[in-house]
Amino acid sequence: MVPCEMVARLGQLAGALALLATRVAANYVIDGHDLPDDFVFGCGTSAYQIEGATGTQAKDGKGVSIWDTFAHGKGLGHIALDADGDVAVDFYHTYPKDLPLFKEAFGMNQYDFTISWTRILPNGTGHTANEHGVDFYRNVVKTAHDNGMTAACTIYHWDLPQALQDKYGGWVDKRVVADFKNYADVLMGSLGDLCDDWISMNEPRTFCTEGYGPDPVSAPALANATYETQYKCYHNALLAHSEAHDVFKKKKKEGKVKGRFGIKIDGQPGVPMDPRSEADRLALDQHHAFEFWEVPPLVNGSYGEIFANYLGDALPKFTAEESKKLAGSYDFVAFDAYTSIWVGALDSQDEHDCKRNQMSNFYPSCVNASNYNNDGYLIGVPTESNWNFRANDTIFTGLKYMHEHGIKAYTVGENGMGRRNESQLYLAERIVDPERVDWYRSTFKNMKWALEAKLPLIGFTPWSCLDNLEWSEGYGIKFGLIDSPSGYNQTRTPKMSAAYIKAVMSGQQHSQYPYFPMSGV
Repeated sequence: MVPCEMVARLGQLAGALALLATRVAANYVIDGHDLPDDFVFGCGTSAYQIEGATGTQAKDGKGVSIWDTFAHGKGLGHIALDADGDVAVDFYHTYPKDLPLFKEAFGMNQYDFTISWTRILPNGTGHTANEHGVDFYRNVVKTAHDNGMTAACTIYHWDLPQALQDKYGGWVDKRVVADFKNYADVLMGSLGDLCDDWISMNEPRTFCTEGYGPDPVSAPALANATYETQYKCYHNALLAHSEAHDVFKKKKKEGKVKGRFGIKIDGQPGVPMDPRSEADRLALDQHHAFEFWEVPPLVNGSYGEIFANYLGDALPKFTAEESKKLAGSYDFVAFDAYTSIWVGALDSQDEHDCKRNQMSNFYPSCVNASNYNNDGYLIGVPTESNWNFRANDTIFTGLKYMHEHGIKAYTVGENGMGRRNESQLYLAERIVDPERVDWYRSTFKNMKWALEAKLPLIGFTPWSCLDNLEWSEGYGIKFGLIDSPSGYNQTRTPKMSAAYIKAVMSGQQHSQYPYFPMSGV
């Protein structure tokens, strides 16, 4: 444990850095790189992870989502320590004081948040919005505006109405596409005059793989799920995205919505096990075709050749009309970047077996993807989560891949880390988080590489504004830049990492400057 006097000293240093960053420049800058006047800088949250007022504590007509159901499968190991989001960090009640704090802590110009489908349409369908849910989100956006921030409104972040899951199996059934379109239409009709940007959904790769794929670990934990159900989810998610974009286009033409429309995707950029090996470089192409499977459909309306060839008949097909609507169905793509991974070619026997057997450890991409390379080195600095590593060039490699494959504009979407053992520390120790500062030092390095390469980077959204329910990992892993214990009306305390990001983005500190004295740390 850090001695009390050392904690006090570090706490004073965090306070001094926060004071240094209180004045934010009119335009953002990173180490002398001026960012465009319309560059978006914010922090992100998601409804189920922070709001509360759901489950047993549901208020104002909110319906049940698949995460409400999943979280209340107590004793089944669904969420660490049987936690749930019933109260979460109480944002439903605390947003009037949280949003001004976000602005003060980061100096940001946009709040990036997600909307709960079942607050708007409690059973997932219908054409009349729940007025209490609409009022809540309108007040959130107005509060953001009152504090000098625009609002990016995400339509869906994993909390499908349970009624739709029960009715037809959720994302594995094509009926979800029409229901999503209807929800987007109702939502834009309710918030279109306020939301400044729109995002269709968050990480279809992850919610389909973890909720509808083999051995699911997230809601709805579909029984008897297979790779086929996972791919149906992939397919329907993209169709739902394109229908929401179509609604947006029509309403924007009518002057009923404004701003830009995007989607958030995630993926693990690969690093070849042996950069001198031609086989490993080819394996890297194969790996990226699966990790960034959404990119070709978003660009040209059809799945990539490698992805489609490997999956064959297991992958649903787009109709000509669907392809036309899907191609170019975005103004920007947000890349949620959390780690990279080593990639190498399989030997001939393993590759042969993988292509013919879904039980292969290497299926479906049929490459050797690992956190360790052949010499036993990790892909990056480990964090509290076993999937989250601070690798050298995750962001730059992901953005460069998307750029080379036709994406016309993108942001660094979710990006952050769970600091080891942070939940076991006292408050004074939790808010002094040099490991998280090191993470964002690497983030800024990657962003500078992207800017120097003239890549069309238009935004940056660290994850997360607040500590929250980290899905199946519960409250024990903290990604927040502001300390926020779970429960009603808890105290919020910005961490050193928040002050560091603010100081760099305002041009008052070089991102690589050694902000800590080496002695005594």
